[in-house]
Amino acid sequence: MRHPTPSASRVAHRWLRQAAKCPIRTEHYGGLPANGGLKNIMEFGVGLGNAFEAAHCILGSLGRHLGPGSDDWRSMVQTEAGHLREEAGIIADILSEYSRPVYRRDMMEFDQYKPEYREKARDRARRQVEDIQQQCPKLEALAASKASEFDNIIKAEDPRPPDPWAESVAWTYHLVIKLCRAAVKAVENWPDELGDPYSDPKVRRALSSLQRQLDALYRIT
Repeated sequence: MRHPTPSASRVAHRWLRQAAKCPIRTEHYGGLPANGGLKNIMEFGVGLGNAFEAAHCILGSLGRHLGPGSDDWRSMVQTEAGHLREEAGIIADILSEYSRPVYRRDMMEFDQYKPEYREKARDRARRQVEDIQQQCPKLEALAASKASEFDNIIKAEDPRPPDPWAESVAWTYHLVIKLCRAAVKAVENWPDELGDPYSDPKVRRALSSLQRQLDALYRIT
């Protein structure tokens, strides 16, 4: 028995309902908070917050000119390519700069400060560690949830959106998740030791994958 082919209007209506749930098309900045929700207490934490802010901006740009029933891929790429390059470059610069030992020494070696400032510096480092321990797991869970929502929506869409766009979104969420995990692991033994989340291989690979997908996205026009 042959089943009737869905009408164009029914297909469009189903697509509209799916797209209306897409966190990139319908939520500001992919549903992630500015600065990742972190406080800028010490430079070690400033780097994390700035990286999360750049990722949040990338998600925002990837959602421009898109929406239920009105995806305009050409306009999105043409107007946002420069901003996407800038923000991805910012993340690369952050991973390079903040992997320098000086930022970890500021969180560990308090004798470098004048005696009257040592206890204050130790307290600021403690507060930065606590902020990372509190906020990064929340951000990781949120990014994972949004990534899952996005993946489920994209799998159900017909026609599918351009692969480089979908992959750019996915790798941005993955980059946030990997950096959150690396940051929490880095501070787990503070004040005895402090790791380097900025050099974490999984974080670096996520950024490389994101950059490759963005390069492919720029060529779809």
